[in-house]
Amino acid sequence: MNANPRLTDAIAGQVEDWLERLPSHPSEITAQAAALLREMLRELAHRDARYREQESIGHEIERILAGFSALYDLSPVAYLTVRHDGGIARANLAAAKLLGFQRAHLRHLKLETFMCEASRPIFRAFIEQVFASRVEQSCEVDVEAAEPHPQRRLQVIAVEDEMDRTCNLVLIDVTQRVTAELKLKELSSIVEHSADPISLAAPDGAIRYVNPAFERLCGYAAAELVGRNFSVLGSGKQDRAFYERLWTTIRSGAPFQGHMVNRRKDGSLFHIFKTITPIVDADGAVVSYTSVDKDFDAEMLAREKIERLALHDPLTGLANRALFADRIEQAIARAVRERTKFALFYVDLDDFKPINDRFGHAGGDRVLQEVAVRLETSRRETDTVARLGGDEFAILLQDVSSAAHAMHVARDVIAALNRPVDLGGAEGRIGASIGISLFPDHGEDSIAIARHADEAMYQAKNLGKNRAVCYGCTCSGACADACLCAAA
Repeated sequence: MNANPRLTDAIAGQVEDWLERLPSHPSEITAQAAALLREMLRELAHRDARYREQESIGHEIERILAGFSALYDLSPVAYLTVRHDGGIARANLAAAKLLGFQRAHLRHLKLETFMCEASRPIFRAFIEQVFASRVEQSCEVDVEAAEPHPQRRLQVIAVEDEMDRTCNLVLIDVTQRVTAELKLKELSSIVEHSADPISLAAPDGAIRYVNPAFERLCGYAAAELVGRNFSVLGSGKQDRAFYERLWTTIRSGAPFQGHMVNRRKDGSLFHIFKTITPIVDADGAVVSYTSVDKDFDAEMLAREKIERLALHDPLTGLANRALFADRIEQAIARAVRERTKFALFYVDLDDFKPINDRFGHAGGDRVLQEVAVRLETSRRETDTVARLGGDEFAILLQDVSSAAHAMHVARDVIAALNRPVDLGGAEGRIGASIGISLFPDHGEDSIAIARHADEAMYQAKNLGKNRAVCYGCTCSGACADACLCAAA
């Protein structure tokens, strides 16, 4: 324990005074010596207490430093201290494990030794910047480390330690983050460049994202759709039950698939096959929906073409025999339900063979196509015109009030077909023999009315062609000038 200089000087002066005065004042000197001794004891006691206190503080500091040292060594975060030249001065266990080296061996190496070639100049410039700026800096480097991860991406956070002119580093393994970012970038690129329309929606159906293919399909820019509901594309072709089934399915966490017809920005309709997949969080709650659409227009056109070829005459585009038979059945059901009548016309062209002989099959086909156009032009929206084969046609005339009504229409049809057909500078002329039957007057099923219309048509031909005959008519009134009747 160091002596107090002022106390020592005071004692020395007092002792000299005592020695001079001791012979003449022995009792006084003894009393003063006793008082001084008590003062010295008090000072010594006070100094001993301070010493013990400082010794206790020293032990506490040592304990705290040992705790910090253990915290540094055992921390799961990788800590390093490097010198100005990048040499490793200190490293904790996590840093040694991350770099795949014994901690004692790290002190003989430079940190850049572990880095990939491309990262070394980046790290050198980084360290220079840290020492120059004396503020916290951050960079990322690629490090060759131990198996099973031979290469890792590390984020380096550094700040200068001004006391010993070193640099304290924190190494954070961001390999998973970088890998995830790369995967996200790849997935984003795949979605952006996908030929299929892809969209993302919030749980309430609000659009969050659409890819370029979606923009091209519907005609809307992404900015026009984000934040809006998919109802902006609604066509009215799906009923409420369809959407109820859709929402019930995806809200339960199950994917939905179905064919839909939507409307583009320009108003045109388009077909898609839609797959909606719910995205759920860790608790199973739906957080968003992804939708992948398949442009179904080409398939629908192909399907419609196939159906059209199956149900329509390829030369004229009119309904063929199969479709016409189905329309008759529908007409019978409707007439029974609503207690109405309809008429069936069988139309056989007159003098068509001379056209074929003179102008060939091309000329004959031209006449057949023109006949189809004229019959289609003369029909109402509810009526059906069909080509049954060769030069035979048929008309289904809905909501006929009487035989006279049917005969009036037949007369107009004959007049339309009697007009000449332009065959490339020459004219072709034809007529038409029409047989008519009415439902339910002339039969209660399709077979009966078809047979009776056919019989009436042959009767018209036998009676001189280019005329109409109504099965069972009496040739009176409005029918008389156009109809010669077949026997009932």
